[in-house]
Amino acid sequence: MPILKNISFNKKGVILSIIAIIVYLSVPLYNNLSTRYLNDSIKESVLTYATLRSMNGALSVIKNSSVGVDVGVDAKIALGEVVSPIKDAIERFSDLITTSIWTLGSEKILYEISKTSLIIVTLLIVCLLCIFTENQAIQKFLILLIIFRLFIPFSALFSNYFNQEIFQPKFKKDHAVLIHSIQHSKTHATIQKNIKKSWWHKTEADVHSTLKAASNFKRNMEYYKNNSEKITSAIVNLAVLFFTKLIVNILLLPLLLFYIAKSIYLQYETRAQ
Repeated sequence: MPILKNISFNKKGVILSIIAIIVYLSVPLYNNLSTRYLNDSIKESVLTYATLRSMNGALSVIKNSSVGVDVGVDAKIALGEVVSPIKDAIERFSDLITTSIWTLGSEKILYEISKTSLIIVTLLIVCLLCIFTENQAIQKFLILLIIFRLFIPFSALFSNYFNQEIFQPKFKKDHAVLIHSIQHSKTHATIQKNIKKSWWHKTEADVHSTLKAASNFKRNMEYYKNNSEKITSAIVNLAVLFFTKLIVNILLLPLLLFYIAKSIYLQYETRAQ
């Protein structure tokens, strides 16, 4: 037909458009993997944040409730020296976890946006422009749309491997240390709470309760004194783990994906010339 003879097709644009359409139509193939990766990562971060806040609150109760137990000034000072570094580590780590949660939440929003009708319509328009024009800017924009769609599945694929082989075993080990410490803290906090509510003043039961509380306080103080390094080490290890995951997800993997896409594009461009 005469009309079709006058229409010119950009070969490079046709190939890019076919790749883009295949990428966007293949959503069901990797949607479950991407969704599971995002949900599990957010759940893990929220769980760790809740653990840290619980531990920080329990340590604060222990530190403040020591006023109600007659164990001597030296013991109270020693407890403060042991608990304060742990609380400082928790506060610093909490900020990192908050950043991780915000980052993962942003990734989830972007992933959901990439599946919307607006992005699909934009993709089709850009594909048509690429097919019938030779504008380099439009072609690069189409490549960005492809990268935008592949980023989360690409991250999910690599992150799942790193989680299973490296991160998850270390996370479980260090997280268990914090859970064990919280259990000790809650036990001590409960005893202190009962002491404050006791109204059997100047009785044998009150004396026995006070002595028992002092004994438990000393045992808990010894526990934190002997395990403070272990607890702090677990917090630092978790902080390093989450920081590494953050760097991998927001810096290394995007750069790797961009490098792969750019290399493929340049190689194809060289062959086309």
